[in-house]
Amino acid sequence: MSKGRAHVLDLTQPQRMEQRFDAAIVMGGLHHCVADLGTTLANIAALLKPGAPLMMFEPNREYVLQFARDLWYRVDGYFDAATRGRAGPWRCASPCRRCFPARAGAVFRRAGLFLIYNSLVFRMPHGLKRAVSPPLMAMEAGFNRLPGKRLFSSFTARWRRG
Repeated sequence: MSKGRAHVLDLTQPQRMEQRFDAAIVMGGLHHCVADLGTTLANIAALLKPGAPLMMFEPNREYVLQFARDLWYRVDGYFDAATRGRAGPWRCASPCRRCFPARAGAVFRRAGLFLIYNSLVFRMPHGLKRAVSPPLMAMEAGFNRLPGKRLFSSFTARWRRG
């Protein structure tokens, strides 16, 4: 088994890397690259082998409580509000359809995951996180059956590189 190398890159700037990967996962990062989303997605595509999947988990810009999220970003010093924007699965796709022509679609879900994934944002102690995770994830199974997008704080999507 070979050891991998870590790379620090600004994906909003053109990059050149020779290595190609079998898959990419972006966890809440694309909405911080909306200033140059086309370059960001082109860089990600260039890092992937043809046909490789890009999986993502991003905030839903159509969320009914988006105003609260925007306010939180402005007042909480933990965030750099200037580098983030409102991501949506189709807004993300439009700058780079040639890079990711095959989209498996987006799923607007994750009420419980939102609280667990953002436990640092909410300053949730680790012990509390461990205690609330099982009931939150159980409630999520029912919540995820609700129709529409506005009730869901985030989405997951899977695209395939062309």
